[in-house]
Amino acid sequence: MAYIIVLNPIILGSAKDMYGNQLDNGQLVTATVLTAAFSTLLMGVIGNVPIALAAGLGVNTVVALQLAPG
Repeated sequence: MAYIIVLNPIILGSAKDMYGNQLDNGQLVTATVLTAAFSTLLMGVIGNVPIALAAGLGVNTVVALQLAPG
């Protein structure tokens, strides 16, 4: 689970939008950690299942490098 905190910001930070802008690494780490924590808490409280959830690298790569720039 900890690898997603490092790899997700690297993947998302490497993408550029149509104006050439990139996202800040600190913001991406914070968003990744908060999203994983929130989804894990929801899975525990609502689903009553002890499973940790985090973003998938494959979907992030497709969105960052193919869908978002267009």
